[in-house]
Amino acid sequence: MIGGWFPKIQLIILLASLLLFDSSISQTVSFCEGIDESGQPHKTSLKWTVRPDGGIVSIHYMQDSIIRHEKLYVYIDKKEKDVFREFDSRSLIIEEIKKWAVLDYDFNEPGEFRVTFLDQQRKPLAEGSVIIEVATRHITTSYYSGCELFFCEDSRGGEAYNPSGEFAIDEFGGEIVLLIKHTKPLNTNIIIVDIWKKRGEKYDKFVDAVRFRVEPQWRYAKVVCEFSTPGEYKAMIYNEDEIWITSGIVEVVRE
Repeated sequence: MIGGWFPKIQLIILLASLLLFDSSISQTVSFCEGIDESGQPHKTSLKWTVRPDGGIVSIHYMQDSIIRHEKLYVYIDKKEKDVFREFDSRSLIIEEIKKWAVLDYDFNEPGEFRVTFLDQQRKPLAEGSVIIEVATRHITTSYYSGCELFFCEDSRGGEAYNPSGEFAIDEFGGEIVLLIKHTKPLNTNIIIVDIWKKRGEKYDKFVDAVRFRVEPQWRYAKVVCEFSTPGEYKAMIYNEDEIWITSGIVEVVRE
């Protein structure tokens, strides 16, 4: 009895010590400008501001023992309405004997992100969170090159429904939907639409200014404008800093 009992105790102690050793491994995730030759992060921060077209932030993983995996996975989740949702994922090949790994990631949307490093069996190792802000004050018109403006009956999911250059209104007027669509985030909190009516050869009769609140990461926005009289109109689109985005012309006729 004693001979059978003692090995079991030894096994329990051994397993407990192994678990204690694994849990004692220190694993950290930090966000930095880069790393030095020894793998230490340089200029770490939990908040970064990137350019409107995106910016690289180095995501640094460190543990106090040699990484024993040939590959690490990196899951990137974005916070939406207080819940982190899947946003992106990457993998890192570990080719050298070292205690650290780094992913240079191009953030081009604002928000709060959670980054999780996992081993090759996809077991979580460590995680960290970072806030990304996108600079809007230094945006120029060139950032919006390629942005499109559609006049349409409606817009659903960033697609124009019955787009046209001419719309009919009745004696009480009518509404036209303007869809502003870009290949990159709009990077503004407000879309401004100035409506001008053509008189003679110029669009110099101011009609209305519409301000519509958007999220900076949106790539399209839908704005509803009212027209009360027939004529040829020009819509000038600006961001919150009154930087010109795009323009378009529409003809309004009486039914």
